[in-house]
Amino acid sequence: MAGKGKFSIRFLPPAPEKLNTPTFKLFKLALAGSIGLGISNLTGGVVNSAICYLIIGLIMAEIGFLEPYSLQSSQSMGFLMLCLLSMIPSGISSASLMDLVNAIVPTVVMLGLGILFMGIFSIIAGKITGYSPYISVAIAMTSLFGYPASQVVTNDVVDRLTEVTDEEREILRNRLTPKMVVGGFVTVSISSVIIAGVVANILF
Repeated sequence: MAGKGKFSIRFLPPAPEKLNTPTFKLFKLALAGSIGLGISNLTGGVVNSAICYLIIGLIMAEIGFLEPYSLQSSQSMGFLMLCLLSMIPSGISSASLMDLVNAIVPTVVMLGLGILFMGIFSIIAGKITGYSPYISVAIAMTSLFGYPASQVVTNDVVDRLTEVTDEEREILRNRLTPKMVVGGFVTVSISSVIIAGVVANILF
């Protein structure tokens, strides 16, 4: 037990200060990522690799193998975000110009209807789970862009708040980022696999 009533499974001690370099932190992240990728490969890709990364990352952090904010403390966050964002355009690299033009109207219609119903149902779900309408709608909207954009948008919004202290900004980041990142994983990495075939037949 750690703290008042807070259960903890952490059993690994912190790394020695001399060993805890940015390179060592990145090595631990790479090892955790490799384990997640290996598990995804063992399932034949049935379980999305991003989901495996998330689960393994959570477990590794809980047992003390990964430290909080490893990317920030190793000064790698900005570079890795750039690498992640550079992968986004590859999603439409195989589509021709006419494919994109023909998809404009169906995409706009489905986006409009999707946003409307996501807003309605997320507010209802928020009432059931105890979330405010604002955070409920924000989590639902992560289905429009997924990860890493969900984290980029969250950080950008928090950083642009001018009427809060640095401490309050960090509290907001800690409370919002997990919800937005997990929301992006669930809606994009899991739900999209289920509906992708149907939507693809409508668009193309």
